[in-house]
Amino acid sequence: MTEKLKSILEMFCKLSGQELKYQPCERLLWEFYNCGFTEDDLRCVLTFLLWQNGKRESQYRNRILFHRIVGDVETFNSRLGEARAWERNRKVAPTAKERVLKEFRGVEHEPAANVRNIGEIFKGMANV
Repeated sequence: MTEKLKSILEMFCKLSGQELKYQPCERLLWEFYNCGFTEDDLRCVLTFLLWQNGKRESQYRNRILFHRIVGDVETFNSRLGEARAWERNRKVAPTAKERVLKEFRGVEHEPAANVRNIGEIFKGMANV
């Protein structure tokens, strides 16, 4: 169990750039882990917060503090929902292979769902 908690703390330190000691953080890590949160959840939230901070002016940035992120599980839960939605809706950059294929094939347009053929329109007008 201790190894799992240490790996969560190590991942937090790696992403945030902070150096924290394990012993003072152990209680917060235990509560965090005991509430069912995982290392991937923390990675998702930290990535989201760092992305948000990159978009904001310095006075409006979120503070990346261990006791505020991991220590408050209710706030973490709501931030996790927001971070998962952001991650789900984020556009993934195309791979090199996809870029080359797109250049080779040209731009492809999907037909819209509300587009009808002219013959269908005339048939509909004849029935009226």
